[in-house]
Amino acid sequence: MKLKKYLIGFSIFLIFTSSVFSSYSKKNDQITPKVNFVEEPVCKGDHETLIFTPNESFFSPVGTLSAHLRDKTSGNEYNKKEYYDYISDWKILTDTIIFGIDVKTAGDLIIKPEMAIPASQNGSELSIYLGHINKEIVLSSTSSDNTYEIQDEATFKNVPVGFHIIKLKLKSLKNSSIGIGKFNNLHITGSAAKNSKNVMRRYRANAVHCKWETESANPIEISVHELTIISADQNFYQPITTPFGYTGSTWDSETQTFGGYNFSLWSYGANDPIPPFYQESHLIAVGPGLTFGSYGHEGTGVKPRGNHPYVNVKTKTQTIAVRKVPGEKYDTYWSYYLDPIDGHWKLYGCGKKYNESGDLKYLTTGAFVEVPGPASRVRSGNEICETQYRGWQMDTSGNWHPITTMIGTTAQNNVSFRDWKVVGNKFSMQMGGWGKPGIEKKTLKQKNPDPTPNFLKGAFLDELYKMPATFTHNAPIEILNDSAELSFDISKLGTNANATIYWGTQEGLTKEDKWKNNKSVPINIGANTLKLDNLEKDTDYLYRLKIKNDEGLTWSLDTQKFKTTND
Repeated sequence: MKLKKYLIGFSIFLIFTSSVFSSYSKKNDQITPKVNFVEEPVCKGDHETLIFTPNESFFSPVGTLSAHLRDKTSGNEYNKKEYYDYISDWKILTDTIIFGIDVKTAGDLIIKPEMAIPASQNGSELSIYLGHINKEIVLSSTSSDNTYEIQDEATFKNVPVGFHIIKLKLKSLKNSSIGIGKFNNLHITGSAAKNSKNVMRRYRANAVHCKWETESANPIEISVHELTIISADQNFYQPITTPFGYTGSTWDSETQTFGGYNFSLWSYGANDPIPPFYQESHLIAVGPGLTFGSYGHEGTGVKPRGNHPYVNVKTKTQTIAVRKVPGEKYDTYWSYYLDPIDGHWKLYGCGKKYNESGDLKYLTTGAFVEVPGPASRVRSGNEICETQYRGWQMDTSGNWHPITTMIGTTAQNNVSFRDWKVVGNKFSMQMGGWGKPGIEKKTLKQKNPDPTPNFLKGAFLDELYKMPATFTHNAPIEILNDSAELSFDISKLGTNANATIYWGTQEGLTKEDKWKNNKSVPINIGANTLKLDNLEKDTDYLYRLKIKNDEGLTWSLDTQKFKTTND
């Protein structure tokens, strides 16, 4: 009787957590005994035959291998109820299929893959690993690409009791232009199979979350977070969370660089009613080379678009600053990053989000670690992803305080390992790996936080208030029934600056296509005036100014208003 098929349960993998048991890595495979696991029951008919399916598998590296979805209902929580019946696209020699097994009885373990192999791949070779021990078998073609046959066996002698990693890796392909075929099941027999169990983990680990606090009794205006990638050989996402959403980057293990920088302000969710236009989030400014953009996946919002600041930059540390000024109608947010090349703060984006409550609420921040991606390809729940953090927050009195408290906010679960730690002078969040699931969320204190660094003092602090251009609107100089003369002062113009005025009778925020009229206007440092003609009498008008320069793009912080006369 076959072992009952069970599934393993996102964001973009193979490491163990050192706090739970000895580490296992793909560079130095080890057999690790005496580990506690979430286990699945063995079929009672035949204690010496186990069958592992694609639903219990992991892929390393993630990217090429693909599990075929049979249905979305017959699986269990390890694969979000989806059931996968074979693995395909196996054509790169480094691609590896991985299983975990908890051996209960010492003895021999016989491993036999069940596969459908095309004729052109007859004689290809497969390496089967049990921990660091490697056996090789020659693969035989089957009668058709959809006919599965049990292949030759690999026997491992005197396997000790405890947890072991099984890895399947192609050694050679007779036909390198196509894949090896389809992998269906892994048959495990022998005396060591008796009472042994498959070790289950979610297909990719559930995310781990936290929020940050300082000892300040005053509200927070600026929050600065330095995060360091520890699991550099994994792909994952580790942004800073804020009241507007999140800001930060993905980590790309292949290039060993941070991916696109995110500063996303939500307007409404995919299933939410569309709010009045004036309630939509809108960008105010972006840094050099960036443009105003939007997004529509899982909801609607705005974000800067263009090359991010970490392109081709080899660093595992990212330092992010978020500033908030609350308002009764809109809260205003700024996102700055510490340039990894010159060490100075640079603006990435500034935007406004509608304040639904009307209450003045100041800045709070948190963080999460997550691997995105579908269960068909991103089967990386056996991999630990870890990020370490330190940070500082400036209160509304202008005083800096180190972040001394990390509050875990993730609900307890039994399908993924997750943990919160203090490591030296930093906090750490981990998710994934073979560690025991079910750890309760923790609140941790940092006893030896680092003092305020130099990059938050003096002229560096001034950089956290800089915009590409700085200007203020004055009251209109003259308003007639068909024209208006407007006034504004520019204190910072920037390099190669040009300006455009947008106006109309309907609110357009900073979304150009929503304004009925626009025209270019000359600008200079100091006092500036411009005239709008051909207006309708006794009519309310709205307007906004945009300045573009080499330093970026800046709009009026708020929409301005006037009304033409009725004479």
